[in-house]
Amino acid sequence: MAENKKSVVSKRHIKNYLINRHDQLRIVLITLIYLSVIVILIVGIVLYPYLSDIFFSKDLNIQYRSSQAFLLLLSRLLPVVGIIFILVVIHQIIITHRIWGPLVNITNTIKMVGIGDLTRKVFPRRNDYLKNQCRQINEMIESLSSHISNLRENHAKLTGTLVDISESIENLNTRNEFEACLNKIRREVELLTKDISCFKLEGDN
Repeated sequence: MAENKKSVVSKRHIKNYLINRHDQLRIVLITLIYLSVIVILIVGIVLYPYLSDIFFSKDLNIQYRSSQAFLLLLSRLLPVVGIIFILVVIHQIIITHRIWGPLVNITNTIKMVGIGDLTRKVFPRRNDYLKNQCRQINEMIESLSSHISNLRENHAKLTGTLVDISESIENLNTRNEFEACLNKIRREVELLTKDISCFKLEGDN
C-alpha cells in the first residue's frame, strides 16, 4: 500500500514538471540531437588515431595496442556520455518547467482579462523565469483596472446628474439655469470621453 502511494506521488511530481509535455519533450529531444552530434564529433576526433591504426596499420602489434587503447577509452567515455545525457535531460526539463509554468499562468490570466475579469494577477514562483514579463502584465491589468474604475465613477456621476436634472427640469425658469445644467452634463461627458480616449482600437486615426 505504502509503495503504491509513493509511486503515485512520484508520477504526479514528474507530471507537474511536464506542464506542456509535447513542447517540453520536443525541446529536450532537439537538445539531445545537438548534443549527440557534438559528442560523436568529439569522440570521433579523439578515437580517430586508434581507428586509423586498427584498420590501416600493417603492424599487428600496433593494431593490437590501438585496439586495446580504443576499447579502454570507449569503456570510460560511454558511462561519462550517458551521465551527461541524463543530466542534460533533467536540466532541460527543469528549465522548461520554469518557463512553461509562468506561460500557463500568463495564458490563463489573459483569458480572464479577455472575458472582463481584471481581478486575476500573474504570480510567478520563486525560481520561475519571465518574472519581468509577469510584472509588466500585472502593471497592464492595474492600468486597465484604473481606467475602468474612472469610467465607472464618471458614468455614475453623469447618471446622477441626468437624474437630478430630470427631477428638477420643471423648476428651471431661466435660460441661464438651463445652460448651467447643460454645461454640467458637458463636463461629465468630457471626463468620460477623456477616459475612453485612453483606449485605441484598430481603425482609429
